[in-house]
Amino acid sequence: MSEPSPAAPLEDRKGLPVWLPLVTLGVVFLVAVLVGARVCPVLSALVFPPDPPLPVEDAVLLKPAESAGAGHDEWLYGMSLPACQAVTFYQERVGGCEYDLDSACKMNPNWGTQPRDGSSYPVAVCQGTTSIGPFYRVTWTVRIGGGYTQGGTTHVRITREVAN
Repeated sequence: MSEPSPAAPLEDRKGLPVWLPLVTLGVVFLVAVLVGARVCPVLSALVFPPDPPLPVEDAVLLKPAESAGAGHDEWLYGMSLPACQAVTFYQERVGGCEYDLDSACKMNPNWGTQPRDGSSYPVAVCQGTTSIGPFYRVTWTVRIGGGYTQGGTTHVRITREVAN
């Protein structure tokens, strides 16, 4: 019987080629990067949801975040910015706004700085949706009121709803 010599040619050895596991690892890594790039924004938004958009730095939080259920939060802010200017900001930042029937913002952008008949009044409601990744949506609803005498002349109630 003849025994194979330890110096047998490489072609006679059985098993996988050396390059095959390396190519497989490269393909798996590439797929992981592509999947991670789509999933990471959604996961980060779930863990750290976006803060409410505010038009001015000096906005005073009048009522902290109140959760009405999973993915539903609400804040109340007061500010010295005229209500009509706040509506303009939210129209650009959040989306479509509907003015209250008694609002005169379209005629005078400084309207809404004084109480009317001694009380506050609604000015507009703005609503819009932001998509984060392919599966995650944040819907913002902003209710803007003017004529307040405490906590700023304008109050903004912001509602954030998170859905997939």
